[in-house]
Amino acid sequence: MLKESLIAIFAIALIIIGNNVTHSYATEKMNSMSNNLEELRSILSEEASTDSPSEEISEKAKSKMEGIFNYWKEIYSKLAYFIEHDELEKIEQGLTEIKGNIEMEEYQEAVVRTDATLFIIGHIEEKLAFELENIF
Repeated sequence: MLKESLIAIFAIALIIIGNNVTHSYATEKMNSMSNNLEELRSILSEEASTDSPSEEISEKAKSKMEGIFNYWKEIYSKLAYFIEHDELEKIEQGLTEIKGNIEMEEYQEAVVRTDATLFIIGHIEEKLAFELENIF
């Protein structure tokens, strides 16, 4: 009886520790993605507010988006272990649409898509939180 109780306590402790590790990793990476997307959004907003497109800002937006896309490729495989693939695909789809909008110089659409992608990232962070409502 004592042996089974110790095994159960050990298993529960292992689950809680594993959840904390994955949650902190995902939160760190998602916060980094959010910060990068916020920076991109400010660049895109600056570009969208001008009447004539600026080549310097356009290149800055393309460069920032390329960095974001590379970072996403780097973290995607690790996040896929413990985050639903549908949620990750929504982020990837959003990033692809933002990239396409930037390439087509549709900066207003890119800002809208950036906001939507930021919302999805925030939603994922809420779902990963170790809260009573997420358990039941």
